[in-house]
Amino acid sequence: MIRWADQRQGEVRHYRAGLCQGAGRRPAQWHVAALTASGLAPTLQSASSLLCSPRNTTKFLKNAGYSEDIYQAEWGKQKVPTLRNVGLRPDDGFVKAYGHNGYFKTLKDIVHFYNTRDVKDTCKDDLTAAQALAADCWPAPEVPQNVNTEELGNLGLTDEEEDAIVAFMKTLSDGYQP
Repeated sequence: MIRWADQRQGEVRHYRAGLCQGAGRRPAQWHVAALTASGLAPTLQSASSLLCSPRNTTKFLKNAGYSEDIYQAEWGKQKVPTLRNVGLRPDDGFVKAYGHNGYFKTLKDIVHFYNTRDVKDTCKDDLTAAQALAADCWPAPEVPQNVNTEELGNLGLTDEEEDAIVAFMKTLSDGYQP
């Protein structure tokens, strides 16, 4: 059972760790219109990864007539998703996918990635998130240019702080009742 105190601690850690672009925003502004390169590995696990890949975003900007200095600065960036309803699913057996390419299957895994991406070694093989966690490594980023190393990658959170952030994120749902 998740206690309210754990959820509150997660909210505090969430803002202090910078997991909210523009830390200090109140919950009414959970939706953020920002782009960032999180450093996720390439995958073909979801059909949308081909359409929404950072390479296609850059190709779109280039074909739209933007200069190289504009589209190269956007290489690898994806829109930061809203956290609203991030923990909701139709039933307990439903597997959600997190990250622009669906690489992560749990909130805990993606929070752990954001916390440790720059701390762990790079995996030698293409691995699923579960395999990478077991091997204590992360795959190389899909696009190594422009990876956000200022706000993500080495947050220094403990396992308990990661759990508290996940508990807080699960409260960001419409009609949440503890």
